[in-house]
Amino acid sequence: MTNIRLPRRSSVLRNLLLASTAVTGVLISGGAAYAVCAPNPGNNVTATCTDTTTNQNNPNGYGTGAETNINITVVQGASVTGTNAALFFSTGTVTNFGTLNGTNFNGVRFPGDRRDCLKCHVAGAYTLPLQSGIASVNTPRDYFSPQGPATVACLGCHDNVDAAAHAYLNTAFFGGTTPAEACATCHGTGKDWDVDKVHAR
Repeated sequence: MTNIRLPRRSSVLRNLLLASTAVTGVLISGGAAYAVCAPNPGNNVTATCTDTTTNQNNPNGYGTGAETNINITVVQGASVTGTNAALFFSTGTVTNFGTLNGTNFNGVRFPGDRRDCLKCHVAGAYTLPLQSGIASVNTPRDYFSPQGPATVACLGCHDNVDAAAHAYLNTAFFGGTTPAEACATCHGTGKDWDVDKVHAR
């Protein structure tokens, strides 16, 4: 604490000033930092995150999930933490030189053209039917769990409730470790809704 010299007759003022300095020090040093991603999230916003941001848009580090065309830069040395998601928005881009911490990554968007299958897959590895023996995946934060391997692959990008309902209705749980998926019936090689056709660029 800084020593402040005041005349003796100002002891009340001095005590108030010292007390307010102590309280200010406690407020500055305690708790998480807020509102260091600026400006506040919104549509068509370009934001920069510096220092430490924790639950600025509680329970998310930054964003509510409704923002469109938002551009966020997390600078080097900065961190954005959310109890739910670090960054949560509908559409936009992220340039990250810092650290993102969250438990829900549902708000993470694919950083490119989702029709470019070779961004994630080796040639020929994205067509249906999939090879046999691939295990199902527990997806506790998704619309249903567990999900078969084709469902997980598709719902990774087609992540809305309608696509999840479509996959669920075309999946049967007969026992065993992997559910039976009918995806290849319509989306298999040579079919009307072949993955190669619908994802063609």
